Amino acid sequence: MEYAAVIAAAGLSSRMRDFKPMMCLNDRTMITDIILSFQKAGIREIVVVTGYHAELLEKHIAPLNVRTCRNPAYAETEMIDSLRLGLEAIQDHCGAAFLSPADVPLVSSETIRRMMDTPGEAVRPVFIGKAGHPVLVRGEVLRKVQNYRGSGGLRKALQDSGTVFTDLKVDDPGILLGADTPREYKQLREEELRIRNGGKLWPEIRVGVMKGAAGISPEAVQFLEMIGHTGSIRDACKAVHFSYTKGWKLLNEMETTLGYPLTERKKGGQTGGGSVLTEQGEKFLSAYQAFQSSLKEAAAVLFDQLFS
Repeated sequence: MEYAAVIAAAGLSSRMRDFKPMMCLNDRTMITDIILSFQKAGIREIVVVTGYHAELLEKHIAPLNVRTCRNPAYAETEMIDSLRLGLEAIQDHCGAAFLSPADVPLVSSETIRRMMDTPGEAVRPVFIGKAGHPVLVRGEVLRKVQNYRGSGGLRKALQDSGTVFTDLKVDDPGILLGADTPREYKQLREEELRIRNGGKLWPEIRVGVMKGAAGISPEAVQFLEMIGHTGSIRDACKAVHFSYTKGWKLLNEMETTLGYPLTERKKGGQTGGGSVLTEQGEKFLSAYQAFQSSLKEAAAVLFDQLFS
């Protein structure tokens, strides 16, 4: 049977306040680690579904020779929608697929190989009584996930299809270790050091823009990005898990700091209301993104020189 892996890496990482797939563990990014785990297990067909920062991520993983597809509605959809897009890309030539988020980088290749050797329509790894990632689905179950249009994510899709799980007990804590929050990321780094005994340092860069005592944080800039992407302040608040009140407060603070409007409010009508970035707002966002990218590249070079 031909096996594939679909990795969902389209989301905003809003609770982490950073772009999770490209955050580092030891000397590699999380997305690189999970891809290499699948490749070491013998999985040749790997599809990474991108969305937020798609071009940056696709360029980063290009040397790993994996396929990519984009979820253009990444800010409004769930992880299962990204997984379905990935399954569509491999549906004609793979009879089984691993389904995984991008932020479980410590899953071992041995766990993946053991899952392939375990019979069952859906196999999930279990450590100390807890089920984790990735999930392996075969045959008809794979098609059911691909055709699912309900809410509730992958677990609900499998439950509604009447799928019977085969639980595989593994000695692999990596199946449970994600990075949804800074605290979880810290725990992930500590476990990575314990497992791999790497002990290397890496730079962690957060870019803020200050004016006097006031500042514009990376979280505020991400919120601005989402207003531009969704065309709605309300939808942008949902995308980054802000309350509507907090979103408006943050936007007003940014505009006061910069001294010009960042958004234009459109009145409702036949096409509905909404908000778009002003020309100055788009220029500020573009400048911040270019500055952040250049700074991280320069910091990586300098870090290697000083901390080698």
